[in-house]
Amino acid sequence: MFDRLKNMAFLCFIFLTSSCGGAGEDTQSSTPIEPSTPVILPNINTHSLSGMAVKGPLANADIFIYTFDASKPYLKGDLIDSGKSSSNALFDDIHISEPLNDIYIVEIKANSETVDLNTGRTPIIDTMYTYVTSDQLKLTTKIYATPLTTLVLRVSENSLHDTSTAKDLKQAFLDAKQQVVKAFNLSIIEKIDLITKVPVVTTAEQSNLIDIANYRTAIESTSALLFQVSQHTNIEINELINALANDAIDGEIDGSKNEKSIPIYQTTPSLLVELKAIDINKLVIPFTMNEDTGSPFIVNEVELLLVSEKSILSIGADVDTTKLSSGEIDIISAPIGEDFDSDNIPDLIDPDDDNDGVLDSSDAFPLDNTES
Repeated sequence: MFDRLKNMAFLCFIFLTSSCGGAGEDTQSSTPIEPSTPVILPNINTHSLSGMAVKGPLANADIFIYTFDASKPYLKGDLIDSGKSSSNALFDDIHISEPLNDIYIVEIKANSETVDLNTGRTPIIDTMYTYVTSDQLKLTTKIYATPLTTLVLRVSENSLHDTSTAKDLKQAFLDAKQQVVKAFNLSIIEKIDLITKVPVVTTAEQSNLIDIANYRTAIESTSALLFQVSQHTNIEINELINALANDAIDGEIDGSKNEKSIPIYQTTPSLLVELKAIDINKLVIPFTMNEDTGSPFIVNEVELLLVSEKSILSIGADVDTTKLSSGEIDIISAPIGEDFDSDNIPDLIDPDDDNDGVLDSSDAFPLDNTES
């Protein structure tokens, strides 16, 4: 019995060593086992888009990021990624993989769920544009889309050609900004970076309340002007923006581009007078409500709007905004139309153009404050 067990054990040993390429055997006769090829995953870095659309701020808006292509309408090349703004209006879940282009076009569009957080309503401007650079993406710099970045980008297109580069766009944007500042009398934003300057109160920018108020006043005055003119002329706001971008290229709102009349001014003859006869400071910021007065905020009350907005956004609740609410910071907007006495009331609606205390209707010299 013991011998039989020994023999069985020996046979098992022979079988196992033969199957496994036992000691002393030529393993070349065995079928080789091919090593599996390791899967090497590429090391791809991605960068998130940070920022906000302000006019507004817009919550639940669609956000699209495109390559820059000067040959395409609105400079939009290939779609890279899309996402939405969050419930507190911050750009959310938008990523761009390396290698990065020098610059991208960012488009914000309202949808059926988009809300202007200051009004609780559909925004009055449903599409806005800005751009973001590769450096801004790498540094997670917050960028902003506003009616002004939109308008300036539209003006920029006039000086670009099909093969323009990112460098060309950056310079065109700077030039276009100066044209818009001059045409719309917006000296309050002359030294402000429209792409990266925050136009809402935040903890990170609490020491720059004057810049915030200046930028936001320019945003709200431009938006309110567009809204009122649209209501009075039945011209859609996006069409107005495009027309004004063509008009502003020479630094003056005069109804012409390169000394040729812009068609929309011919079909709507009242448009130019409408633009130049607006007292910007008294314009209502559409659909807002000052709970202290029960009336809408006006452009000259943007400082109070910023204070009211803090509790909605929850990104600057701990910032001391006494200078805004007390009137210590009080931003005054200048009109687009001629203003002889610099009282911020355009001459077209100013009853006393030279501010000498004698109404123009009774003044033999309405543009001379030394005589009447």
